This record gives sequence, C-alpha cells and structure tokens, in this order.
Amino acid sequence: MSLIEKIKTARLELADGFKSDDIVRYQQKLKRANVAPIPLSYAKMLEKIGAIASEDAFLYGIVNDNNMLFYDIYKRNTEHTGIKQSNLLLLGDNRGEYLCYSWQDKAYIILSKENFTVIKKIKILEEVVIYFLRDYI
Repeated sequence: MSLIEKIKTARLELADGFKSDDIVRYQQKLKRANVAPIPLSYAKMLEKIGAIASEDAFLYGIVNDNNMLFYDIYKRNTEHTGIKQSNLLLLGDNRGEYLCYSWQDKAYIILSKENFTVIKKIKILEEVVIYFLRDYI
C-alpha cells in the first residue's frame, strides 16, 4: 500500500491536493518571506493531499485563512517564534514533537517541543510521515 493510500484509510482529516502550478506560486511566496522552500517529496504529497489533521497531529499544507481545521505552512513558519532558521522548514506538529525539513541535512527531522533537540533524522518522506502519524496509521 502506498503512503497516500495509508493516509487516506487512516483516522485523519484530509484537505484536497493542489496543482503543481499552485505549489510553485506558493514556493515563491515562501521565498519572498525568507522561509525555506518545501522539499520536492513533500510538494509531491501536497499535490494529492493538501494538509492533514487529527486530534493532536498535523501535517501543514497550503491552507486559506478561513480554514480552522488545517494549518498553513507559510503562516506557521512566519509566526512560530521557536523555530526560525533559514535552512529549516516547519511542516507539522503533534503532542510532543515538531516535524521539520532541514536543507542543511537534506533530511526530515523530528524535534522535541520541549527543548528543540533532534529526536530523529529521516531522509525518506514515507518513513517520516508514518513515524510522525504513528498513532493514526
């Protein structure tokens, strides 16, 4: 079963995916705000699933301001005070962790919310999503 199939059959709320042109325009918005770009593997997932939400785990996406269920990558990265590095993109959070992409390491990293230490470093999107949403997939 593919990652997308696993996500779609899990106990999660899913936003609709986006066209690649929309993602390119969104990447430009991130760049103008000095926010790290979305990695290609995550951008490909956004084409099929725009964002993911559960009771206590969220994978951010491209979300308009009126949506109260999902979190927007741009908004979370420009408003979050704890994680502000030009090579780090905040992509999600759950009860005790943040999901980020590190351009320096070319890997997804799981950070502790408590002290921002690295819990895990994973290069493959499917592995990091399954780990991050482990209570649901």
